[in-house]
Order: sequence, then C-alpha cells, then structure tokens
Amino acid sequence: MCRGRAVTWVLCGSIRVLPALAAAEPVACQRPIVRESAKFREAVSKALQGCEDKRVGGKLPPTVDCRAVPEVAAARQKAGDALQSGIARACGGRNRVCDATDVG
Repeated sequence: MCRGRAVTWVLCGSIRVLPALAAAEPVACQRPIVRESAKFREAVSKALQGCEDKRVGGKLPPTVDCRAVPEVAAARQKAGDALQSGIARACGGRNRVCDATDVG
C-alpha cells in the first residue's frame, strides 16, 4: 500500500515537471525559425528589388512579372533551402533532420 502511494507521488511529480521541460524546447526552436524566416524574406526581397530596379531602368520590359524571372526564382529556391536547413539544424534533434518519419 505504501509503495502504491510512492509511485503515485512520483508520477504526479513527473507530470508537473515534464510540461516545464517540454515548454522550454519550443522557445529554443522559435528563435531560429524567426531568424531563418527573416533571412529568407530578406533574400527574396533583395532579388525582387533587383528585378524591379532593372525593370524601371529599362533593362527589362515593363510587362515582366519579376516573381517569374529565373534569377528571382533561383534566389527564392536557394533561400528556401537555407531556411529549411537552418530550421533543421536548430530544431531537428540530434540528427539535425526535420521530417515526419524522423525518429532521431
């Protein structure tokens, strides 16, 4: 009977401590997500601004959609890859991989 109470107290204590440990992890992961997202947005904005500058300067036709220009698409892809790898490095656990099938 006494052992049952001890186990109950240990389990109740664990239930109180575990959420505190779990709550610390998302905050540590949120900062890198915000940082990497800002880098992504900056890189894409810079590429779009370069295209718009060329359009205004007459180097590109005024009807060009800068979002579809290959250089901008390549910059977006590169920034997206950097975003993904940066988040995976920071939040991917021991193996630095963010994946639905990830177990490490």
